[in-house]
Amino acid sequence: MKVAHQVLSVSFGTDAHFSPLRPAVGFGDTIAFSSWAYRPPYLPETISIAVGTNSDVLTEPMLFQILFGQRPDRYPTEKLQPLEHSVGLREITRVELIGPYANCLSPELQAVIDTNQMKLRVGMDYCVELGFDREEQGKQVDFRPELPLIISW
Repeated sequence: MKVAHQVLSVSFGTDAHFSPLRPAVGFGDTIAFSSWAYRPPYLPETISIAVGTNSDVLTEPMLFQILFGQRPDRYPTEKLQPLEHSVGLREITRVELIGPYANCLSPELQAVIDTNQMKLRVGMDYCVELGFDREEQGKQVDFRPELPLIISW
């Protein structure tokens, strides 16, 4: 499945991380937020993962960006994997985070919001809404309360 934007990966204090969103045209190697370089031992020394300096703000998602990643549909032919999802989903076209602190943001999260690649909305509980393929089919699955996730396509 290809993804439309390059933004971040999100975690709401659990071990569940959403896939990093891949580069949109025109974003190149830029990082929207202030960050520090995480150098895990499994990567070459010259490659790092940018981690947002807001990582101590527990009311916000953890921000990180992998500059060496690319959209799966842009892989060389020999590395291509199947891109057809069994339910026909092709592209993430909306990312919206809902939470009680959505109106009081760190500069790092505000910088990501300012890229217009994701939205924030104030709500009583934390939740992630993902929209696929411009939500043209008008379908939705709400995984709450087991998982704070709503998927629309």
